[in-house]
Amino acid sequence: RQLTVRNIDEQVYRRLKERAHVARRSLEAEVRAILDQAVAPNRSESRDEPRLFEGDWPGATEET
Repeated sequence: RQLTVRNIDEQVYRRLKERAHVARRSLEAEVRAILDQAVAPNRSESRDEPRLFEGDWPGATEET
């Protein structure tokens, strides 16, 4: 699958490139790693983090 993200802030783009360089990865590989980590099921959750996929955004309903 492919994902295109447009209109990324220049500073965000530069920081992503720097992270990729430090990790010795391509920019694409670094973004994949960040996304993988962000949605990993065993990721520790704190109350300050948004709880995605749990019906916590406006208009969402819980399935029963």
